[in-house]
Amino acid sequence: MVDNSQGHGIYASDALLTRDMNFNPAGSQPRLREGWFINISGEKVTQDMNFPADHPKFPDKPKGMKQILTERGLY
Repeated sequence: MVDNSQGHGIYASDALLTRDMNFNPAGSQPRLREGWFINISGEKVTQDMNFPADHPKFPDKPKGMKQILTERGLY
């Protein structure tokens, strides 16, 4: 017998799991590794999932889902 339950999945602490992200920046969400997407020109674009250390409002904090989608042109 094989147990194929997805509930047994183990992910890295910086895995790109949308279920752990907030809609807005910062808050109690994990710091995620870089992601990537293909832009409208067909180019692969690397996307940082955290704000830079010199950001005026959220220095070195995780971006929220809204910010990620806005940067990708989807929000």
